Amino acid sequence: MVSGALGAAIALVVLGGMSSLVGLVIVYIFLNVALNLYLGPKTAIMPDRVPRGVRGLFSAVAGLGVLFGVLGGQVVGAVLSSAPFVGYSILAVMIVLAGVGLVRFNPDHDNREAPREPMHWSMLLRTFWVSPRQHPDFAFGFLGRLMTLMGFYLVNTFQLFLLQDYVGLGDEAVDVLPLLALTALGATLLSTVLGGPLSDRIGRRKPVAVVAGLLIGASLIAPWLMPTVTGFFIYALVAGLGFGAYLAVDQALLSEVLPSTEDNGRYLGVLNIAVALPSALAAAVAGTVVSTLGYSAIFPLGIVISVIGALAILPIKSVR
Repeated sequence: MVSGALGAAIALVVLGGMSSLVGLVIVYIFLNVALNLYLGPKTAIMPDRVPRGVRGLFSAVAGLGVLFGVLGGQVVGAVLSSAPFVGYSILAVMIVLAGVGLVRFNPDHDNREAPREPMHWSMLLRTFWVSPRQHPDFAFGFLGRLMTLMGFYLVNTFQLFLLQDYVGLGDEAVDVLPLLALTALGATLLSTVLGGPLSDRIGRRKPVAVVAGLLIGASLIAPWLMPTVTGFFIYALVAGLGFGAYLAVDQALLSEVLPSTEDNGRYLGVLNIAVALPSALAAAVAGTVVSTLGYSAIFPLGIVISVIGALAILPIKSVR
């Protein structure tokens, strides 16, 4: 985890001064490898150490970190758009403090003397495959996370460009983006704080996750039919509520569909792919759609993807 945090910090600093497209792509790939080296083991904390009865609360608190990262990053990017090196350097310092601080002040139990199977390359390759036939709940959980987050990132990640070209604000979009982020932040904060403890209290994760995916899909209707700043503020509010509700139960729900408790790190590493992949897929899909069909086509596609993510949660049987 420390190596991943340090590697990501170095990559961020290098990105801040990068002017070559090829170099940017190479460093960006390294950045994602380093980030997932850090985030993969981090996800095993919940099933290893948090009782099921309070996982909703834990998931909500962890979701707040995702919330401030996603939306706060937009604010930092907008405010420091003219000084990218400074912005990337600030993020690099933050990830080092977070990663090293977590390892230093939240140490895990020592398991160096615990029995373990020898590690082979074939075992490493098998790590990435979990049979959907043998573990359907895990497969549906993976699909639900992948599609719900992709539906969110498909528009959220590209708000600056949508405001500039789709709405027609041009350079003024940089001033509007932080206001949208703050609107989404307030809505997300509210639904995250309420959603996690509520799911603990009623003993149900699925209804909150399904409603969250449907809200994300519904939020895309406003900017699609109303390509104005007002339409995007409505989107920010509704999408924020959906994103926060999903963050509140996502980790708790998926921690309860793991095939076994002895290999949590492996299975959570696979599930973490469904966190890292959506932003990359969203970039590829959005770029292709915009270049071929125009900006307006992003919104109905995002609606379909988000609804699929919500419906994928329903067949899960091991979680209520």
